[in-house]
Amino acid sequence: MVKRKILSVLAAFLFISILAACASGASTPAAVPEVVEPVVETLQPAATEAVQPTVEASQPAETEAAQAPSTLSDAEMEALILQKLQGSPHTVSFILEENHTAEEWSVILDRMIGYGAKINAEEKQLIIDWLVSR
Repeated sequence: MVKRKILSVLAAFLFISILAACASGASTPAAVPEVVEPVVETLQPAATEAVQPTVEASQPAETEAAQAPSTLSDAEMEALILQKLQGSPHTVSFILEENHTAEEWSVILDRMIGYGAKINAEEKQLIIDWLVSR
C-alpha cells in the first residue's frame, strides 16, 4: 500500500513537471501584428468667394509645365495606377468602377498613402484628375 502511494505521488509529480515544462514555452507571446488606424480627414467647406489670380508673365511657362504630365493616355494612366497598386489588394478594374468626386479621391489617396502607398503629390493630383474625368 505504501509502495502504491509512493508510485502515485511520483507519477503525479512527473505529470506536473511535464505539464509545467510544456506550459513554459507557451508563456512567451507570439509576435502580434501592429494595427494601424486609418487617418480620418474631414473636408472643409470651400470659401464662398473665388479669388481670381493675377496673370503674370511667368505663369504661361508654369501652366504648360504643369499640364505636360496630364497628357498621359488612358493606357499610361492605367499602367501608373497598376504600378502604384503593387502590394495592394485592389485591382485597376476595382478602382475604375468607383465613382467619386475629386475631394473624395483625395481623401482616399491620402488614406492609402498613410497605409504606405508610394504616391507623390504630382502623381496624386494626376491620378485624381484622370479618375474624375472618366
